[in-house]
Amino acid sequence: MIKHILFLQPFTLIEKQLSDILLVWPFYLENYLKYKFKELDFGTLYLPAEQKRGNLTIEDYSYGDIEKFNFEMDHLISRLDFELGSDTLICISCSFSTLYLPTGIILNYFKQYHDQCLVVIGGAHTTAYPAEFLSKPGLIDYIVLGEGEIPLSMIIQNDSKKQNKPVLMEKRFIANLDDFPLMTFENLSLSEYIGDIPNLAINLSRGCPYTCNFCMEQNLRKDCNAIKPWRAYSPLRAVEEVKQMVEFGEDHNVKQFGFLDSIFGFSKSWLDAFLKNYDFENINSIWTETRLDILNEDLLKRLHKKKIYNMYGLEHFSYTMLEILNKTNNPTNYLRTFEHILKIHDDLKYECVLNILLNHPGETSDTLDRAFEGMKKIIQTTQSNKIIFNIKQYHNFPGTPSYENESYYHKKFGTQYYPISKSWWKYPDLEFQKFGVFCIRSSQNLPLRDFLLSWTNKYIDINRRIKEKIQMLNLDAFHKIFEISELNKMNKNLKNRYESFLSFLDRTKIEEQEIVIKDTS
Repeated sequence: MIKHILFLQPFTLIEKQLSDILLVWPFYLENYLKYKFKELDFGTLYLPAEQKRGNLTIEDYSYGDIEKFNFEMDHLISRLDFELGSDTLICISCSFSTLYLPTGIILNYFKQYHDQCLVVIGGAHTTAYPAEFLSKPGLIDYIVLGEGEIPLSMIIQNDSKKQNKPVLMEKRFIANLDDFPLMTFENLSLSEYIGDIPNLAINLSRGCPYTCNFCMEQNLRKDCNAIKPWRAYSPLRAVEEVKQMVEFGEDHNVKQFGFLDSIFGFSKSWLDAFLKNYDFENINSIWTETRLDILNEDLLKRLHKKKIYNMYGLEHFSYTMLEILNKTNNPTNYLRTFEHILKIHDDLKYECVLNILLNHPGETSDTLDRAFEGMKKIIQTTQSNKIIFNIKQYHNFPGTPSYENESYYHKKFGTQYYPISKSWWKYPDLEFQKFGVFCIRSSQNLPLRDFLLSWTNKYIDINRRIKEKIQMLNLDAFHKIFEISELNKMNKNLKNRYESFLSFLDRTKIEEQEIVIKDTS
């Protein structure tokens, strides 16, 4: 019989910024299971926070560092309020592909030192590539795909035992989010880490009805057609969840809050009712992510008044690329709506972030130029510096249509997925993990090296234009100096990244040729 649950978030060696984010999956799972099984003991080891504390010092995947990790894990395990044994369920989340190797090290640790424990694994990468984990007999007992509340409940209820080979649990979802118990942060074991990671966020909805080719959200709900693609708490319940988060956060000196919904406020009627009851303007701000084409002027003004700030998945300015990304089937209306939304933001001096995705399969030199021209126009035509660009290079993540449909993109655009890009997360070499995810030629017209040169110089030029604009704005000297300093730092990082990436391509003999970056400083 299972008596103890240990939630474990793997350490990270690549995306170190994850150490500043408190992922919510242990909150929701523990809160639900604690409500359903009141006799269970719970513990959490949030290894990114333990890295920040200096309790985990692993730096690479060498034998020596793995042995050091095992020793340090022994100390972390000894802090728990219960002994690990056959009545303990270890729940590990391989949330990102970059966590595949750390997850493997953790699995080996439990096999070597606590092999009597039951081990269940889930997370986005696990859902995208379950076959990788089904092939690990003796390390994993159960595999959970998608959301974990019902599958974990079944494992506990069924008095589950160790398995000779991993059991793939049926994908199950809770249809009505109001059926979840109210979140009570203070009672959860993960709360001990709130002082290490002072950013707190929750989900008010789950899922997304859109099918963007670069996103794996549709993969998470695959084979669950009976479940609505977007499920939200009722508006009043959502406000109560926010209240729980804010009160807990303020008690623990949390300064930043957010909503981690895949698409916040997808339903206008839901968002209208939510905002009517939302009354937390005293907190500094809440950030969320949504689509610009589901909003209107009234909703934007109310969001602004409530200090709720949006990150928009704009993704591109090219009609062609918006269709390739499957962002919209009507790019003309989409960009027209964007211009309308942007003007409202500018008139209100209402800060927002625009996510831009470049070098996705199908990108050409012309569409790349179009993307940066679109950004230049925004810098030139807006009155303030409140429109922020978040420019990203396409990541070849497993579980997305873009990753899975290699032959289609190759035939249609001449896209080349270099072999490393199809399994980059398996390489113990950290440079392979860092750059392998980007190693595609987006089209016959745009080799990877050409893209990197153009992207770097154009990005630096965008930052130069932003700096010039900041100099002209009526800002106090401190903010001018700070913002310009941050842009200078970003430009330096862009140059360093270009040189490192080019060196990696030379080392791996991908598109061997010599290109020199311009110095536009």
